[in-house]
Amino acid sequence: MTVFLMAFWLAALPAAAQGLREPVAEGEVTFEPQCFMLVNDAPYAMRGSIISNFFTNREGVRARHNMNFRLESGEQQQVCSTGPFYDGRMLYLVLRESLPVFSCLTRVDGPVKIEGYVDTAGRRHTKAVCL
Repeated sequence: MTVFLMAFWLAALPAAAQGLREPVAEGEVTFEPQCFMLVNDAPYAMRGSIISNFFTNREGVRARHNMNFRLESGEQQQVCSTGPFYDGRMLYLVLRESLPVFSCLTRVDGPVKIEGYVDTAGRRHTKAVCL
């Protein structure tokens, strides 16, 4: 399954006709979606979010696109985005269990692997190999 984080302003009605502002991105926006694979190599399921850079929407509110995911052990999912990206065409990745356990900025030009293990006390140690 492919998941898209899309820039909503590309497909909306003209803002001037609605008396609203044009949206403004704080990072690069592409017309072609930039895709990468998110791979869970940890021996347990992981949840998290992929988050874009900020943009100012038509109502003048500063916001970000946010895509939540849940991957079983060994599962992978393609993620595509048109931005807005952070410098270097990057998105923000957050891994969490009940609370966030890892975060990084990662490029979208290769696979992002989630790694982890369970120690002898039963604690999970999780990270991602961000590009």
